[in-house]
Amino acid sequence: MKSFDENIPEQELIHAEELYYRSTYHHTSGAISPARPTLCCCGEAYDPDETSAEHIMHFCSRCRRWLHRKCLSSPLPSRRVTPAEFLQFDPDTNSRPLYPFWSAVADDSPSSVSSTSERPSKRPRLSTSTPDSLVAPDLQVLDDHISGLPADLVKLATRSVIRGGPAGVVGNGPAVIEARRKVCQFLCQGDSTKAAWLQDWRAQMPAGWDTTLPEGWDTVVKQEPDVVLKKRTRGRPRKTVPVVVPDPLNPPTLECPDCHNLV
Repeated sequence: MKSFDENIPEQELIHAEELYYRSTYHHTSGAISPARPTLCCCGEAYDPDETSAEHIMHFCSRCRRWLHRKCLSSPLPSRRVTPAEFLQFDPDTNSRPLYPFWSAVADDSPSSVSSTSERPSKRPRLSTSTPDSLVAPDLQVLDDHISGLPADLVKLATRSVIRGGPAGVVGNGPAVIEARRKVCQFLCQGDSTKAAWLQDWRAQMPAGWDTTLPEGWDTVVKQEPDVVLKKRTRGRPRKTVPVVVPDPLNPPTLECPDCHNLV
């Protein structure tokens, strides 16, 4: 029988046929361990037996808190959502809240950074301040840096950390957080570390990591707008409003109601 500690997002995997317990009562001291986890903002505890989509829980890497999907909000339409936002926080930092672990700038200004086709060779400079989140230009620089990494590794690292429903009791935290850790390691150590360990990253993942992911999770779907030319009775055809093709293998983009971090 395995112990399930809800306070640890990288808890050891628990398969469907395995038994587990969530806490231990010590009769001599009257204490219960592990400590009671922080509840969702709705006050409801995690129910691993509930399989409905609204009861799936998302982990906010900034608040270090699990939240039901039904309690999350959608980003404002004006907000430009980028996968880099999932990589703002160091997965091994224990401070609360987790501040961005690096400034994501390769020089004094974002304009001096090269394009995605030629990733900067400089080692990213660590941030000397603790802003609430990275600003838009820094996020673009972060996008530029991760563009040279294996596409399937980036796709895993930028997934939502969830548990419940199809993700199982523990969820995909062990897989996604380890992938984020590898991306952070590359960003902090620079290009010299890229070679072998990055290309063979799957062999370094925890046992059973891919069992919590849906089939086809590593299929890279290009997020490109479909532009349709609409015929007119006179003159040139005009373009309709671009429609972004969504990735059906990822849950909808949601944000924490407290810190507005993507979850």
